[in-house]
Amino acid sequence: MRSLVISAIKELQGVETVEAENGAEALKALPHHTFDLMIIDINMPAINGLEFIHFVKHHEFYKKIPIIIISTDRGEEDVERALVLGANRYFKKPFEIGDLKETIFEFLKVSKWPIEPYFNL
Repeated sequence: MRSLVISAIKELQGVETVEAENGAEALKALPHHTFDLMIIDINMPAINGLEFIHFVKHHEFYKKIPIIIISTDRGEEDVERALVLGANRYFKKPFEIGDLKETIFEFLKVSKWPIEPYFNL
């Protein structure tokens, strides 16, 4: 799923992405990059998505970065927990890649592809 999302987003000019194999890698990447948006899964190894959201949204430097969740967790309780913790949008798999792109437009306040300057995921 990660490679599908990355390939769809990399079609855009000026986009730089940062990938992490698990939640711990994602946390380690935070101080090494500037992020305008994060896309995560709830079911990440090492540190799950809910723990990741909790950390990011309670850290002064990162708390304003929008977080989009893409996950197979479909229970309303999981969706609600993620949103209460601070996730900005929750996509349940399967989803339409066009809907994800529209959400990215919304959060980055752009209206069409390609966008400039770059943003990081």
